[in-house]
Amino acid sequence: MQVRRPLVGITLCFMAGLALGQLAPAAISTLLAASWAVLGILLALFLCKTPAWLTLRNVALLTVVLLLGWMRVQPDLRPEFGTILSDPREQAVEVTGTVTGDPLPDRDVKGAAYRFPLSVEGVDTGDGIRQAAKGQIDVLWFGSLGYGVSPAYGERWRVKGDVRLRRRFSRTGRYLLVSSNRKSERLTRGAMALLVQYCLGLRHGAAETLRVGIEDYPASVGMVQALLLGCRSELSAQAHRLFVQTGTLHIFAISGLHVGIVVGLIIFMLAVMSVPRRWWLFIVAPLLIAYTLMTGMKPSAIRACIMAIVFLGAAALHRRADSFSALAFAALLLLVFSPGILTQASFVLSFSVVAGIILLYPHIDRLLRPLWAPDPFQIEPEKRGVRMVRSVGKRAAALAAVSVSAWLISAPLIACYFGRIAPVALIANILVVPMAFLIVLAGSLSIVLGLFLAFAADIFNHASLALTHILLTGLKTVALIPGGCVKVGDVPLWVPVLWYASIGVSLLYVYARYPVHSATATTDA
Repeated sequence: MQVRRPLVGITLCFMAGLALGQLAPAAISTLLAASWAVLGILLALFLCKTPAWLTLRNVALLTVVLLLGWMRVQPDLRPEFGTILSDPREQAVEVTGTVTGDPLPDRDVKGAAYRFPLSVEGVDTGDGIRQAAKGQIDVLWFGSLGYGVSPAYGERWRVKGDVRLRRRFSRTGRYLLVSSNRKSERLTRGAMALLVQYCLGLRHGAAETLRVGIEDYPASVGMVQALLLGCRSELSAQAHRLFVQTGTLHIFAISGLHVGIVVGLIIFMLAVMSVPRRWWLFIVAPLLIAYTLMTGMKPSAIRACIMAIVFLGAAALHRRADSFSALAFAALLLLVFSPGILTQASFVLSFSVVAGIILLYPHIDRLLRPLWAPDPFQIEPEKRGVRMVRSVGKRAAALAAVSVSAWLISAPLIACYFGRIAPVALIANILVVPMAFLIVLAGSLSIVLGLFLAFAADIFNHASLALTHILLTGLKTVALIPGGCVKVGDVPLWVPVLWYASIGVSLLYVYARYPVHSATATTDA
């Protein structure tokens, strides 16, 4: 039976409209007139009851969605922050902007110092004239951290200090502004961000809980905090380099693996307390949203949160959820509110990898499944040990299928964005994913049980310490494989196009021969 997924078509057309808005900006009046014209045609087609006009109605509807996406993107004529500076190496400036992240302690400098990203709105280079600007910079702020005293998420600040060009590119910007509480002034408190500030405050408390008993092992503490809470600032440079070399840095993106564990723990507690299933959605959804806010609201986390809520809502309404529709709905919501993330690596990798897993996993798993299938001609029942080995083999094959699916989709994207390709990730993911699952599970139990029993946090933190040691040792061994990670430099456009065209042709052939009637929910690697 053919499955209709209108949300997928609507989302793709909206994305096409956003792309057109970035490549060929047009006046809103022109696009608005075109939209009204298409809406008039659509209304006329709806008045026609003939089924033959159904295709034209769908085309007109999708055209309206495309035009709405085109209108959503308007060119920002403000100059980039770096172009305003007369000396980009170091210069005294006064910057006005909005705090877009959680201020985190910087332990590499002396004194009480914190780092946070600032979305630039205006710049004064010292001549007394404030210029409008755009961009994002990283602020190193010296002072005490506390509500009402230091910068917080969503607040507008005027920050004065020395701006420097960073030696290495950072996700929070190329420029570093060094300032302090004596050179800063809050402009607006950001009342709409109070909930986010509260959730980020909970993250600080959870991060301290994950230190209990293992303070002398900062590498393990940083890894657990990055895996569970998204605090990558605590991740050591050596560990970061190791995960990059093995192509497994994606594990630190809060995604389906983390959300699945959180949802599983919440549902387990609700089941123990005999809470009716019809109430699960109303309890899980707010807690899941709070966890997403705690971990920094990255696209991968928001995507996993929305998809989880969609699946829980479908279960509450006794409906069957569809993975493609849930993924399209999550992408549509994100792009409506933040159209600028369309080309960001985090958004592209998160959604493309999950879509690739949904598409490729069933067929790759079908190819690997016979390796662990029992002998159909065997008469005597298998021994218990053989059954256990076969069960472990099946799970390893399923994990390998997920790893291969994710790598096939992400490899050209990683090559384009980061200039490297890591074939060793096919092996490394088989180790990293289950170990990360256990580490996140131990960290979650440490935070939850640590609220009631102080020694429980110590016990589970030591379990995380042992697991992180095993994980790092295994990755160091995998990293020794020759040719595991190769720098490729600039990748021509035709390479990813040819790569995905080959996958598309293969999928058409495989789906024609081995149709998959329903897509199931999967957890991204």
